[in-house]
Amino acid sequence: HIPHRQLKNNLKNFIYRAFDIREKDVICITKKRAFFSISGHKNLCCFTKSGLMSAITYLIDNSFIKFNGSVYRQVIGIPMGTNSAPYMANIYLAHYEYKYIKKLERSNKSKELRLLKNIFRFQDDLLVLNDDGYFNTIFKDVYPVEMVLKKTNLSPQKVNFLDVTVSIYRGKFRYECYNKRNDSNFNVISFPFMSGNLPQSLHGLFISQLLRYCCTNSAFNSFLNCSNKLYKKLVSQGFQPDRLRKNFKVFCQQHINSWSKYGQDMFLSEDKVCTMN
Repeated sequence: HIPHRQLKNNLKNFIYRAFDIREKDVICITKKRAFFSISGHKNLCCFTKSGLMSAITYLIDNSFIKFNGSVYRQVIGIPMGTNSAPYMANIYLAHYEYKYIKKLERSNKSKELRLLKNIFRFQDDLLVLNDDGYFNTIFKDVYPVEMVLKKTNLSPQKVNFLDVTVSIYRGKFRYECYNKRNDSNFNVISFPFMSGNLPQSLHGLFISQLLRYCCTNSAFNSFLNCSNKLYKKLVSQGFQPDRLRKNFKVFCQQHINSWSKYGQDMFLSEDKVCTMN
């Protein structure tokens, strides 16, 4: 729902502010990085702030979609599928947040600033913690009317945010892995099937998922539950149980900094974990 006029204006303000902060006239782009420079480099793609804004404007104004034999030009909303789309969305929203924070700073509203210090945003998903309900009273002043915010709490003390469920238990925050696919009333296909003649090294994905579960589960029982479910799913899709158990032991040996947060709970349950039943 983002109007292109607003999108271009926010991007321009952000880009010009970045150039001003760096006090450089040009940004140069290599295959691996970009850097600000006083002058351009002959063998690199370089932009001034006005040149960069012109290129972005061209991209926004020339997003076309072919459907049912007809070609359409996108006239509202961020052009989906382009590499820059996530960055455009972030900058668009960050511009309004920056303006509101600066407004509070100029008004010396330190109490209000402290209430907003535990707000996190990923793209268009917001997580608000310990604000005493303040954000709910001011979000319409922060974002434009085109941005409609919907409260998605499961309860006042529990919410799903991205791939975690955050809750308050005995005055402390707890979090556990959340998979929206589990809310479907049908089986959602995920992870590969070994019947597809895939390399055996694919068993290593078990380790990567165990690391993710460590990050998204504060309690050991939640980590164990996620690990067992994944183990059973992979076995049902042709993965070898012995290799998965071996990879679990590799995970325990090589990633002690990740799982050691569970402390004594994990050592007490070692047999249960390694048998993966």
